[in-house]
Amino acid sequence: MYLQSLSKNTWATIAHSLFAISQMNYQAILDRKLKTLFPQASARQKLSALLESYGSEDYEREPERVRLAILKPSASDAKKLQEYLDIAKIDYRDVLAMAEYPRQLKDPSFTYDEDKQKLIDADRTEYEKWLSD
Repeated sequence: MYLQSLSKNTWATIAHSLFAISQMNYQAILDRKLKTLFPQASARQKLSALLESYGSEDYEREPERVRLAILKPSASDAKKLQEYLDIAKIDYRDVLAMAEYPRQLKDPSFTYDEDKQKLIDADRTEYEKWLSD
């Protein structure tokens, strides 16, 4: 019922976002974000190796996307990176939601309206800006 209530514009927005996400070079973005957040090479190498531990199990989905998502809420804090890595190993969707959909996570209503679209747009804009910084 919820999906049926979505307008053609909303479906177009969703399709555009999914296409944009599917076309990302996560590894290149991840490398760049690591260099920005952790400028010291030795720390960056250690944290990069730590991030690589996500995706070693068959049930750990979308490793590159999740590794990148772990970085956003962690900012430049190595301890937080470990915390979010641990969260991702339990349920990767939690980390994706924190990174990609923070406003929607705080307002998990299933009612679609203009306010919900504003949340969706703000989340997408914020994440795209973070990726490009």
